[in-house]
Amino acid sequence: MTPSTATVLSPLGMAKKIHSIPMIIGLALLFIGSIALYFVGEGVMDNQFTLPAMLVVGVLFGMTLYHAAFGFGRAYRRFMLYGDITGIRAQFVMLAIATLLFAPLFATGYLEDPEVLVSPITMQMVIGAFVFGISMQIADGCASGCLYEAGGGDSKMLITILGFIIGAFLATLHLEWWSELPELPLIQFEDGFSLIAEFGWFAAAAGQLLFIVVIIGLLTYFGKSTPCRVRLEREEEQRGLSKADRGWKTFFIGPWPIFIGAGALAALNWMTTVITGAPWGVVSAFSLWGAKASMFFGFTPETEYWENRTELLENSVFLDTTSVVNMGVILGALLAAIWAKKFAPKASMAMKTFIITIVASIIMGYAARLAFGCNIGAFFSGVATFSLHGWIWLLAALPGVWIGAKLRPFFGLDSNFK
Repeated sequence: MTPSTATVLSPLGMAKKIHSIPMIIGLALLFIGSIALYFVGEGVMDNQFTLPAMLVVGVLFGMTLYHAAFGFGRAYRRFMLYGDITGIRAQFVMLAIATLLFAPLFATGYLEDPEVLVSPITMQMVIGAFVFGISMQIADGCASGCLYEAGGGDSKMLITILGFIIGAFLATLHLEWWSELPELPLIQFEDGFSLIAEFGWFAAAAGQLLFIVVIIGLLTYFGKSTPCRVRLEREEEQRGLSKADRGWKTFFIGPWPIFIGAGALAALNWMTTVITGAPWGVVSAFSLWGAKASMFFGFTPETEYWENRTELLENSVFLDTTSVVNMGVILGALLAAIWAKKFAPKASMAMKTFIITIVASIIMGYAARLAFGCNIGAFFSGVATFSLHGWIWLLAALPGVWIGAKLRPFFGLDSNFK
């Protein structure tokens, strides 16, 4: 056996190719964090394994979003400005898989009351989704996007997260005023509308799946997309990878095919629902973080929104599963970026960029809270749990996305078409 052959077959040599030291450190941090959360939940959580499990799920969310480069805001911008359906079609594939995964939860009675999972369809929601669409384009990141990109080393997204937290908290102080807006014409679903409760699980799942398949078909027929092979080869070239780096190591160093990302996100949302009884959300944790910060500075929110959530204010944020998942997303993206040798944060930022980002992010967070969720909690999870609110949210957000995309040049922002 030649020395060169021995190097190829050596486990140590293989480990070095996936950057073993960062991998070991990252997995150790995840293990320690899980153990800590297990003891944090002692005597408080019905199941002490819930928090550690959700940290792991959050890390997997972050890895998936990062390695599959799975975004929402840019995907719609690329579709509207260039007709590129690659990202948006993957989103609908994700929704189709989620439909198939979530339907049995209702069919078996695991989710007993589908109406508990719906959100109101109101003027407040429509305005919030529309404004979210605009601000998402100016801030250059959505709710999940700012988490995984911040973890991946994009320092601008730290500003986006800060603004999102501020905006989401401020909105909780004004929700009573917004709830007094006139009803939507022709749509009278202020208490929400569950497709499952109205039509039964089979008809709702079959109808929604057929609708999604038709949309995918239309997108494929009329749009243009980047072939998966080309996309992966381009990403591998940017990362300095070769064919030898493919295989099992791809899980750690990426890149992942976008449709693998779509399936993984659907499965992880399903897992989140099985573990916690509620689907994946982001915005409620941002609102909570803002409230906790305000309390640190001596201001305790006393609006109706927080009166119904006193336990959240009293307990540690580490007892909030949504907060744990958000932290996990950041950690997962951080680990993925380190393992892929792409973690290279930049500390400097022009003042103009800072101002634009922080203002747009505050508006985005405010709008997300008004809309009862963002692209994750309202759209993805709303559709997955058969709430009509998810589809209405998308219809309201799309015009905002188009306006926001057109406004980007006025703020000195490019199209980020890459």
